[in-house]
Amino acid sequence: MNDELIYYPTSELVKGCCNGDIDVHHPLTLENRMGDKRVEMLFVDHLLNNAKKEKLPFIKVLSTLRNSIKDETNKLIEDNSFVKHLVDSSIKEWRRDVSPYEIFHSDIDDDSDIDQSELFNYSKLTNESNETNETKKKISELEELLKEKRENNENGVLEYSDDTDRDIRELYQRSTKCKKRIEGHMNSLKSVKEKIDPKHIHLLMDLGMKNKSEYMKFFKGSNESPITFYLNDRNSIGIPKNIQTVFTNYTLINNLIHKELDYIEHKMNELKKVSDENNSVMKEFVSGLDTQNHINDIYEPENHEESSEDEDEDETIKKYVIREDTGDKKDESESLLSRLSSYFTGEEQTLTDKDKQEIATIIQKKDIDKEMNDKINNDNVLFADAGDNDDY
Repeated sequence: MNDELIYYPTSELVKGCCNGDIDVHHPLTLENRMGDKRVEMLFVDHLLNNAKKEKLPFIKVLSTLRNSIKDETNKLIEDNSFVKHLVDSSIKEWRRDVSPYEIFHSDIDDDSDIDQSELFNYSKLTNESNETNETKKKISELEELLKEKRENNENGVLEYSDDTDRDIRELYQRSTKCKKRIEGHMNSLKSVKEKIDPKHIHLLMDLGMKNKSEYMKFFKGSNESPITFYLNDRNSIGIPKNIQTVFTNYTLINNLIHKELDYIEHKMNELKKVSDENNSVMKEFVSGLDTQNHINDIYEPENHEESSEDEDEDETIKKYVIREDTGDKKDESESLLSRLSSYFTGEEQTLTDKDKQEIATIIQKKDIDKEMNDKINNDNVLFADAGDNDDY
């Protein structure tokens, strides 16, 4: 118990990063309760330990720290003329057209759909992990049940039931919803990663190399005026001793957020693989139940010119109806094609005597063509009894 290390509260870590007393580069020194033992610990490890103890998502802790540095520094720029002048001077050095109050601005500030207090709801990862595992378990149970039913049946034939069909459809819907949700989460993560970086990160890194002495160059010349003394003292005291560390801390915390988002994205990818597998298995199951859902998967022969020679009159009419005739410029409502089509669409139109005669001609022509083809195909047997010396 006495060897237990005393950790800094998270609030103290945040405060130290905001005023420059804590440098994220450097390790923190921790003591045990007896005070006879000291241990160095990386800042990120300390922060991660606090997040676990407080049962907070690490991404939320990092986001809180990032926002705190940003808000406190913006307030300092607004309240302290020395800081404002130095920041403005650095902006001019980089030839940027930006206000001193916008140096931390990022695209994420313009996206109201992103909650900057935690950037990503970690519970989504936990919930989808539970859902994919539960769905996979249900699929395994279903497969085992079907296997048992087949093995226990005397004829080795599986007896299907409405309950089984219902379970298959429900699992398919469940796996599909899970897959879509995970894809949505991954798109949200991608959006955060693309928008999290400050637009003027080079400027922030530049400010991370300018210590307090640079700010004091704006110290007003003393003319024994009480007001001048007051303003100089006020601005000097208000500038953190390690102000350069504040800007450096911000860029490093932003990088830690990227690292955590990358970890979450990696875990989501793992879940997506399981989810895709679950959905693929259930899609194969349900496709055997609901063939109408796959009506587009119609088999069409590669050779569309092949047709049966025993086609009846009805088939001949159907073939005529569906054939395209791009050369016909007549009104479709007045054509034979339109009236014949109406018998298949339910909107029947009366056929004229001319129509009937034309149909009869088509059928008669087809019969003649068929007769001629038969005759040609049988020509090779007409002279089967001819001898080699016969002259024809």
